[in-house]
Amino acid sequence: MRRLIMIIALLSLVYPQVQDAPPPPSEPTVKFIPYDEPPEPLTPIIPHYPEIAREAGIEGQIIIQVYIDESGDVTETVVLKSIPNTGLDEAAIEAIRITKFKPAMQKDKPVGVWISIPIQFKLDLKDTQVQ
Repeated sequence: MRRLIMIIALLSLVYPQVQDAPPPPSEPTVKFIPYDEPPEPLTPIIPHYPEIAREAGIEGQIIIQVYIDESGDVTETVVLKSIPNTGLDEAAIEAIRITKFKPAMQKDKPVGVWISIPIQFKLDLKDTQVQ
């Protein structure tokens, strides 16, 4: 009997109990809203290049998923492609949030829609500018 208990104890160390796996990470759920004409920014989207990224020579593309309501205002943002800890994500979101858009149109009526907006950060050789 003692031997059986030892075997069970050893087996429990070697083969730990299977626990319920945690649920997969939740991803942004985006509702598709059909439209005939996409939303368009009324002014160029020009983000500020963060000093920390400029000094480190960090370049790259950030992709922000944006909900633009029927008034042309950005009401929600989700970062789809990130360059973390550089300030670039935040700069892209801020630039998009302050931009006014011509709303998307469906059957000649403005509608709110989700779109993805890529923001490219590229350092200029002479200066550091967003291209």
